[in-house]
Amino acid sequence: MSSTPDPTARAAARIAALRARLREANYQYYVLQDPQLPDAEWDRLFHELKTLEAEHPSSRRPTRRRSGSGRPRRRRSRRSGTRTR
Repeated sequence: MSSTPDPTARAAARIAALRARLREANYQYYVLQDPQLPDAEWDRLFHELKTLEAEHPSSRRPTRRRSGSGRPRRRRSRRSGTRTR
């Protein structure tokens, strides 16, 4: 019996670590407005994540719908600033 984890388990662990790191970086950037991760490093980590997900499709998360309740959104009129349908 080998003490080395199988490649799929290693990939799954790395994918989880990358997702957590990118989620943390996004929070620092968008919510705290205090980015701690340089853009080039974020891009490198994101590319690594996409590559691993392509190599291990079973590790992908299902796509979730991010829209609201299905009702049409209200927008502001460009001229008056009042809401329109």
